[in-house]
Amino acid sequence: MQSGHGGLVAQLELRAAALREIRAFFDEAGFLEVQTPILLSSPGQETHIRPFETEFDDPVNGRRRCYLVTSPEHHMKRLLGRGCQRIFQINSCFRDGESSSMHSPEFTMIEWYRTEAGYLEVAKDVERMVRRLWSNVFGGSEIPSAGGKRVDVATEWQHLTVSEAFVRYTGVDPLDYPETEVDRFRSASRQRGFVLADTDSWEDVFFKLMIEAVEPALAGLRHAVFLKDYPSELAALARISPRDHRVAERLELYIGGVELANGFSELTDGREQRRRFMAQRAARRLLPVPTLPLDAPFLRMLSEGRMPIAGGMALGLDRLIAVLSGISDIHHTRAFSMDRDAT
Repeated sequence: MQSGHGGLVAQLELRAAALREIRAFFDEAGFLEVQTPILLSSPGQETHIRPFETEFDDPVNGRRRCYLVTSPEHHMKRLLGRGCQRIFQINSCFRDGESSSMHSPEFTMIEWYRTEAGYLEVAKDVERMVRRLWSNVFGGSEIPSAGGKRVDVATEWQHLTVSEAFVRYTGVDPLDYPETEVDRFRSASRQRGFVLADTDSWEDVFFKLMIEAVEPALAGLRHAVFLKDYPSELAALARISPRDHRVAERLELYIGGVELANGFSELTDGREQRRRFMAQRAARRLLPVPTLPLDAPFLRMLSEGRMPIAGGMALGLDRLIAVLSGISDIHHTRAFSMDRDAT
């Protein structure tokens, strides 16, 4: 990014143009823009996400604990359960302990859902949107990346399963090792040269291989990649594939090695969602992080069968603008950044 006020103004104008184009894209596709709460009584249960906690004075119930939103996912799905069919939102999200060139404690999320759809349909949405942004706002067909490579977004985007990527770039297929066989997973990974501790969990092993081998390999590709069909252990709020119960209908978008978006075919089974939440709570108790209250209205909506078949996608706007601009630090895509606010 250029230094000085001129560079800042130019970057803010580019961000504003991108936001206009994104809203135009969703408007033309028949999506309704919505707003959901930033202050929540119940955040998500993901073990690797730490919400910011605060309190407020309730005149009726006294001092109450609440949380800044880490993702609008639960509330947006509750809107689907109340009859909405195509919705999107551009909002600020907050996550504690996240600060790097590609992480910020406050960041902007684009999140959208469409009923009667799944993860492959919302993948088409993000592909069309990024192509449109590059053509109408940033210009050209190739995206400059931080390493001097160029990513061609005009050609067809690749779909690569997690299994295919791990076999190709690590020599280990995580689908061969369910969570109950973590010892064998560690052993197979060590034989391929990965350094692991005896205490590393199944997820620890998976993400070590992902970070050390898979993501660097994806960074060397000249096309955008959807990494799809994650192991069922990493399903989060995605439904399990009816074709292969070892995997979930989940995908992530990588451009130039940067993970930009995370999409699901959404889970509609309230009993299964509660089971996953309880497993995540149990995992949190083993970590130096607080146990979080369950989102009772969200679980009730699922258990009552009001959640329709749907696909959803969450995309980091700051990262997207950084990648399309050839900027290596997302903090340079915003007017202010809390941990780098010098002026």
